Amino acid sequence: MPPGVGVIANAFVLAAFVVLLTPSISALFAGGITLVLWFGAAITANRAPAVWLPLAYYRGQEPSWGLTIGLIVVAVGVHVRTCGMSGWAHRQFER
Repeated sequence: MPPGVGVIANAFVLAAFVVLLTPSISALFAGGITLVLWFGAAITANRAPAVWLPLAYYRGQEPSWGLTIGLIVVAVGVHVRTCGMSGWAHRQFER
């Protein structure tokens, strides 16, 4: 695997997670929750390397492309279904 491919897969997974959370909560909170979960996954990967995580942390570890592509497809579906609006925008639009 060329260097940096795991970083690209991780970026896609984290971005898809933010897009999935945004319709139910605000984009700011979705980004904050994703950041906290990312740090938690890094701590877990360092404390218990045998635990499977959807992110690639070690140079020799292959990224989970199936999960990455699946999350991207679901995130695009949620984005299309909600017209890209956050929970706050939905509440404002309903008024």
